[in-house]
Amino acid sequence: MKRLVKKIALLGDGAVGKTSLIARYVHNAFDESYIQTIGTRVSKKEVAVETIEDRFSINLIIWDILGQKEYRGVHFNAFKGVEGAIMVCDITRRETLDSLEEYWIPSLKKVTGEIPLIFFANKSDLISERKFDFADLQKIANENLHTGAGGKLKNAFLTSAKTGDNVEVGFKHMVAFLMLLEDEEKRDARSFIIDSLLRSIEAMDVDTSTLHGALDAIMVDFTTTFGNESQAMDLLREAFKEANLTLKEPTFVGVEKLIYALSRKERTAGKPEEVIKANLEKRFLMLKKAKNPGTS
Repeated sequence: MKRLVKKIALLGDGAVGKTSLIARYVHNAFDESYIQTIGTRVSKKEVAVETIEDRFSINLIIWDILGQKEYRGVHFNAFKGVEGAIMVCDITRRETLDSLEEYWIPSLKKVTGEIPLIFFANKSDLISERKFDFADLQKIANENLHTGAGGKLKNAFLTSAKTGDNVEVGFKHMVAFLMLLEDEEKRDARSFIIDSLLRSIEAMDVDTSTLHGALDAIMVDFTTTFGNESQAMDLLREAFKEANLTLKEPTFVGVEKLIYALSRKERTAGKPEEVIKANLEKRFLMLKKAKNPGTS
């Protein structure tokens, strides 16, 4: 049996149901309450695939990425190495479909290049509240159909995280897309990673003169310098709670508290004191630029 690891991401505006879709697929569960994702949340699922020639065990690394477009740095950092993405919109909000075309698709492709994309119009159980038709979603999906599909696979689905409708089959189509493109003998993994990193550096254009931009830069700085991105995201979520801070409406006082909380997390993790001090000063400089955009 061949074992493969594939990184995929769910992208789309806030509250479209990305977290609930992942919970339904990975754990077959649905939570009525909405939990705003801070930065990224990573889930894993092992999928067995049998072909005529071989059997595969695919370890899907599923990234749930926050839906607020102000945090471009967090997005571009998370896009690195993504091999397939599920673009999620809310069928009860037309603007979430438009966002896929206007922001999510072009932003992702700046980092990853052309990769398989599958489109979910979620909350299909809310029939009376629909604000667009499946044909509208299909049109965007057709425009972004990966050439490797060969017309064999669907890339657009009406889904419901609540009922589970089309969630499993949608994810299975993503796995099928990835398997069609899989050729480990010809693929140079190092080249793929380097190309992705270069694209992400070229694409990143974070405006740190705003409070959202400063918070974005601080989050990226913490997750990239900590050394373990998954653990860093867990610590970041804890620090947000300690600072009583929200992504939607951050305050200067809240971000200041977050900076101190992140220093405490680094100290508990055993980071050198000189590193903690340098990071503290660096992050306060980021915040200062937001307070005084004209300063350097």
